[in-house]
Amino acid sequence: MKKLILLLFVLASNLSAMCWQWTDGKDQDVSVSFVPVEFSNDKKVNLVIKCDVVFIKSLSEKHQKLFKFEEGNYIYSTSADCRRGFSSGAVGSETDSQEEEVVFSKLVCRGHPERISEKELAEIIKNKRVIFYTGAGISAGYVPTMNQLMNDLKITEETPNKLEEYITDLIIDSESYLKILENFFDKCENALPSNAHNILARFVRKGGQLLITENLDQLHQKTGLTPIVLASHDNYSQGEFSEKIRKEVLRSDALITIGLNSDESGFLKFYKKLNPRGKIISVNLKNTDYLSDDDLILIGDIQQVFQKLIFLLDY
Repeated sequence: MKKLILLLFVLASNLSAMCWQWTDGKDQDVSVSFVPVEFSNDKKVNLVIKCDVVFIKSLSEKHQKLFKFEEGNYIYSTSADCRRGFSSGAVGSETDSQEEEVVFSKLVCRGHPERISEKELAEIIKNKRVIFYTGAGISAGYVPTMNQLMNDLKITEETPNKLEEYITDLIIDSESYLKILENFFDKCENALPSNAHNILARFVRKGGQLLITENLDQLHQKTGLTPIVLASHDNYSQGEFSEKIRKEVLRSDALITIGLNSDESGFLKFYKKLNPRGKIISVNLKNTDYLSDDDLILIGDIQQVFQKLIFLLDY
């Protein structure tokens, strides 16, 4: 049974690639990447499909001929330059399969967390050492959500079972898929920060908390902050920011998730494993499956919640 992994790769300070990878946990089977052209003024995006010898044999002979064999993988790309860049290991590099299984394992508790008020959360932010971690919910209504994007790209729970059909459709109708991503990146580039983004920026400047985000929309950056973007598991396990994140996790009292519906990156599981005493506090419209009985939740509209928080904290 193949599982889906979403990987986000930061190519530059304001440029990110998206990669959906389907794997059975033993070998990398297929990855589909959409990569912005770095110096393009017309928001061009390249498509890269990478697969192993087992999968490519499932495609028609006509489509097999569109792939080139490089470094043990078969690669299809709408751009030769893009193909060469990713064949060096930026997407789907060889890793130990057991380690990857742990890294990408989601935290799922399905507990009954205690509900708290804005006043209680304000006291925690003021008196405890916290890490802020934002998901798509903080940008909802300002840029398309990841769920919206995946729906537009026809990526569903059924895709792993119809992967040959999906990859074939990507190749045949690549222009339509590329247009979807071009529009997505364009909206991200031109969107303005929400009220919650601006208020959170004031909190971080005042308190010096670590800010981590899964979002590619650059809205935190437009407030003047430089968050750690979870571009892949390397960011918190072995990459450039790993030591900084590890240090903050160990001494934190709580991780405050904002608009995060599930632990797709595996970071929450990483947090709990490294700091079992640390609480997860979710600010969201509804309960989330990663919270335990010992965690906390503030249910409400994120924009309204942050408007109340800034009043309570008097920042």
